[in-house]
Amino acid sequence: MPENLQRILIRGWHFIQAVWKQFKQDNILIRSSGLAYSTLLAIVPLAAVLFALFTAFGALDDLKKGVQQLLVDQFLPTRQDELTAILNELIENADKFGFVGFAFLAVTAILLLNGIESNFNDVWHVQRRRRLVSRITANTSVLVLGSLFLGASLSASARIKALLFSGTILDRSLIRRTLDWSLPLALTLLGFLLLYMIVPYTRVKWKSALFGALVAGIGWEVAKNVFANSVGQSARYSILYGSLAAIPIFLVWLYVTWVIVLLGLVIAYTHQHFDFLEKDLRLGDGPKEGRLSLTLKTYALIAQKFHDAAEPPTTENIAERLLISQAVAEKIVGFLEESDLVRRTTTASESGGLVPSMPLDQVQLADVLAVFVRSSVDPLVPSEPLEKTIDDVMGDLQAAAREALGEKNFKQLVDEIEAAGLPAG
Repeated sequence: MPENLQRILIRGWHFIQAVWKQFKQDNILIRSSGLAYSTLLAIVPLAAVLFALFTAFGALDDLKKGVQQLLVDQFLPTRQDELTAILNELIENADKFGFVGFAFLAVTAILLLNGIESNFNDVWHVQRRRRLVSRITANTSVLVLGSLFLGASLSASARIKALLFSGTILDRSLIRRTLDWSLPLALTLLGFLLLYMIVPYTRVKWKSALFGALVAGIGWEVAKNVFANSVGQSARYSILYGSLAAIPIFLVWLYVTWVIVLLGLVIAYTHQHFDFLEKDLRLGDGPKEGRLSLTLKTYALIAQKFHDAAEPPTTENIAERLLISQAVAEKIVGFLEESDLVRRTTTASESGGLVPSMPLDQVQLADVLAVFVRSSVDPLVPSEPLEKTIDDVMGDLQAAAREALGEKNFKQLVDEIEAAGLPAG
């Protein structure tokens, strides 16, 4: 086997392993079930708000039926007539609520979007969250702009078909049939791409988002056909649930949908951080001294940026500078925050830069060492002889290190780094 091909296969296998590891660590199946139930509760308010926005924009009012049919075709792979009738009845009842009722529906829809954002941030290991006002503004913008985008896309698609095929020989050709399935697929892929790039509260590279969108989009189209031809046509559900059979089937489909959506998100995350995750796969958690070194380097990087009056580094900057995954960087920074050694800026950009929480000459190297020792001791583990002995050893290590380091602080360390001509990162 050629060496290049062997290397590609090995990296491909490592990528699959990394995706599977992230899939399990992020509890994707549990998250999907929670989002499925949330979506089931919010689907009517979301649809009511969506169609109300179409009515508000007079130019899009005529497209309402077309949009409804598009959503039915895309999101309901089976029993479309039954589910459409149920949704229409519920939406018509929702229209009678008035202004207060509409506000309640809008809040319910925004809460669903907020839950989606929270899960996306967890998968991307983003600990910093948008402020409440920012979340409400962003989710409201998604509702309004999403409605406009959906209507404009449907209108443009109809115009393209009319221009290309109306009254021409191409009307029944292979090209026409190809566009019938390729245009919805392209719209699906674009939706996944925008979802993966915009919703996480961090910088997502478009190539990684596109890779995740391709896998999720194709997987979703395949799942729709499989679901429609298997579970959706099962007569056993009709026997068991009668006229309500469409509801549990729809719930199952929502669950499958969210599994695919979050899987694509995991793939996008893994693609963007693969070099770091592959190293984690090879090295595992690594030796204790390696993690101690990372803790010291992390604080030293933050301290040096602060000393030079440079822009505060983010966890992304730290991960890139130290060649570690963002999840590891977030964990180290979390320990430093808990020990009140660093804090996130409140006036910097939304990326959340990190600065020391006290003057550098008041932070000793031994203080950061203590953070490492505390993070290595699990308070939930019973004090058996083995655990107690190891904890005592860690305490002795901390005492010995404090004696060896003396009163050396990070102001002195930064001065030594800059005297040696080393960059801040």
